Amino acid sequence: MIGNIDDFGCAAALRAALAAFEAGCRRTGRTARLVDRVSDGDVVYCATRPVARHLEERLREVGKPGVRVLLCEPGTVQALAVLRHGGVYFESDWVIGFFEVAIDRAARAMAAAADISRGDKFASGPVEPLTIVDRGSLYDWAYGPEKTGGRE
Repeated sequence: MIGNIDDFGCAAALRAALAAFEAGCRRTGRTARLVDRVSDGDVVYCATRPVARHLEERLREVGKPGVRVLLCEPGTVQALAVLRHGGVYFESDWVIGFFEVAIDRAARAMAAAADISRGDKFASGPVEPLTIVDRGSLYDWAYGPEKTGGRE
């Protein structure tokens, strides 16, 4: 019998909690606190160019031109280890993105492990990237209603 990979809907619940957290944090002064905290020689990682530009502008306004603002994909942490001087900070959208990537990787790992244990066709190739679990079930995402008999 093939069971649901995430019987408890943990991945969907974590995504929902992260989205609710992010929504609740909007316009609470996170960027202002970050600008206050950093100093010359520090590095701040941002996930998107518009956010990085906004942060650079804010840093110029308060007279902190020695803070480096760098773009880095949230799932990529290896490149960060090369820095040895100053503090390392992460802009809030980068942090949210980091946890989104972690949830997706965990969900894909669970799906791949289940495929491998069953000998399913997905086991021989890479697991497709997980985007949205709209019904709260990785089983439905991976196999679809045509393979589950419309089971919700």
